[in-house]
Amino acid sequence: DLYKERLIVIDLPSHRQIFPQLNIDFNKRLAEIIKGKRKALATDYGFQKRWIINCMENFGTVLKTPNIILNKKGRFRNVPAVLVSAGPSLNDDIENIRYIKENKLAYIISVGSAINTLLYHNIYPDAVTSYDPKVDNQKVFAKVSEAGITEIPMIFGTSIGYETLNQYPGKKYHMITSQDTVASYYLKSENFEVLDIVRDAPSIAVVTLQLLYYMGFSPVILAGQNFAFRGEKRHSEGVYYSKEVTDSEIEKGLTVKDVYGNEILTNEVFNSMRLQMERFIKMTSGIEVINTTRGGAKIEGTEFIELDKLIEDRLREKVVEENWLEMDETRYDAEYLYDRMKTMNKEYEEAKRITKNYKSVLEKIRKLMKTRNLQELERTYVKLDEQLNKIEKNDFYRTFILPMNRVEYKLLTDNIDDFNKEKDPFRKAERVLKAFGDFITICSHDIEVVKPIYDRMNEAVMEYCGGIAK
Repeated sequence: DLYKERLIVIDLPSHRQIFPQLNIDFNKRLAEIIKGKRKALATDYGFQKRWIINCMENFGTVLKTPNIILNKKGRFRNVPAVLVSAGPSLNDDIENIRYIKENKLAYIISVGSAINTLLYHNIYPDAVTSYDPKVDNQKVFAKVSEAGITEIPMIFGTSIGYETLNQYPGKKYHMITSQDTVASYYLKSENFEVLDIVRDAPSIAVVTLQLLYYMGFSPVILAGQNFAFRGEKRHSEGVYYSKEVTDSEIEKGLTVKDVYGNEILTNEVFNSMRLQMERFIKMTSGIEVINTTRGGAKIEGTEFIELDKLIEDRLREKVVEENWLEMDETRYDAEYLYDRMKTMNKEYEEAKRITKNYKSVLEKIRKLMKTRNLQELERTYVKLDEQLNKIEKNDFYRTFILPMNRVEYKLLTDNIDDFNKEKDPFRKAERVLKAFGDFITICSHDIEVVKPIYDRMNEAVMEYCGGIAK
């Protein structure tokens, strides 16, 4: 069980002696898998509620903004784009980026905190991208909001922190993320086109690389993509909330090769971002990725070329169109959307009934345990399984409540076999009551939490559907 605190590996001493390197490789790979599983579990636990609440809160904005992938898929084939990140090496290339922008030699796409460095140097990118679900994500764009800058469009992932969208003053365009169970339930293209999604990733740069791939951009030029520290710096200048690298981080740091073959220091977070970008590049054909980050970590699948050299050799023509993001509002199928809303309203009422029945079964188990009616107790477990099956099939639970509690749900279902193996009937009843009771308690709470947000979603759907709803 990879979620337990300890995992014991029992191997044959003879195997260790005969195949020493295989044994070392196996243990190393196993440790990586366990670390990855636990990291994914921690991410899910930390963001599971925010992802869904954000998608619900953002749904009205999604209906009012264009789906950029649906509208612009493949429209920029073989056009260069500079993906600007906030690594410390961005400082080296600010004037090169200014030159590219002023001469319209490539589209400048700012990711995450890089917008603060660009604004610090009075450079407006062609767009910013963001997807971070956290409340604090709004701090990244505080300078844009405070200055009332409306000329920089934002391309946002639909699971972005809703506070960021509410305060951003520029035009907005959306891309559906893999964490968005709301869009996948409600939305269908009016013309039956596939609604492409971008996979969630530990870095906005990886998400944006997927976006640029869908839009056809090539080459994609990485600037400020260090994936590592530079001395005591982790960000480029102008990122006012950045903190210097601590002694503790240096002690715990990892060493990786940089673009010149030297060893540099990074951490687990930056390294996992780099590895995910490498995986995306490896599995994607038809896109050239050039890394121009001086002194940054080497990124497999990219070619390192310094930006001034790249400008001299390849970025010679004006390619940027003035109104490159001008497009009609995305028309999702309003009739389908309205039908889904009506179905979901029925599923909401059914979810409340299931929850009530589930709690009644738990109460019956509690009473049977006190009266020591073991035969009836076993039959009642079957009824509890039936209620859990109903939860798993209910659209309201599947779209909102289970994704908000995916960690608890997985732990519950993973332990059902373990409960069934319990020999002591009273210990079994106690464990079932505890596990199933805790689960339905948090689900009941979340149904109440999302209800007002769900009502606002329905209002947005009614507004979008217009005449159909009359």
